[in-house]
This record gives sequence, structure tokens and C-alpha cells, in this order.
Amino acid sequence: AGLKAAFDRLAGEPPAPDEMDRAVRHIIGTHEMGLQRSETVTTTMALMAQYGFGWDDYLRYPRAIAEVKAADVAKVIARIRTARPLVDVLVGQV
Repeated sequence: AGLKAAFDRLAGEPPAPDEMDRAVRHIIGTHEMGLQRSETVTTTMALMAQYGFGWDDYLRYPRAIAEVKAADVAKVIARIRTARPLVDVLVGQV
């Protein structure tokens, strides 16, 4: 219900510029923090190569995230809201 409410809000009103800026900085920051260990970098390089993105994709990722605009978010939200069937996932003990 919480995610649906957030999607409904974003569908009616795209994220404000300051909200986009905070989100972009958070995503880039956590990405950079996650790459502080050499084994994480090598694993990331191997996975990106395996997924077909190129071993150095982790270097391009921050720039790609920085280019995301509110209109891009709106497109993804519209696609999510119209996807059928929607699935509820419960994590933890039932």
C-alpha cells in the first residue's frame, strides 16, 4: 500500500528538483562508498562484463545516474502503474 501510494503521488506530481538532486546524490554516494574495497570493485567488474555492460560500467554509472530527470522517473512510474499483473511480495516470516 505504501509503494502504491508513492507511485500514485509521483504519477500525479513528478519529483521536485531538490528531491531529484537529493536522490541522485544519495545513489551516487552509496555507489561510491560501496566501491571502497578492492574485492567489491573486482566483483563489480566481473559482473558487469558478464551482464554485457562492459567491465568498466561501474565508472560510467555515476554519470548515467546524474543524467536522470524527473521526466524519466515519470515514464518508469507510468510503466510500473500499468503493468499487469501486479505482484505483492512479503519478506520475512508469515
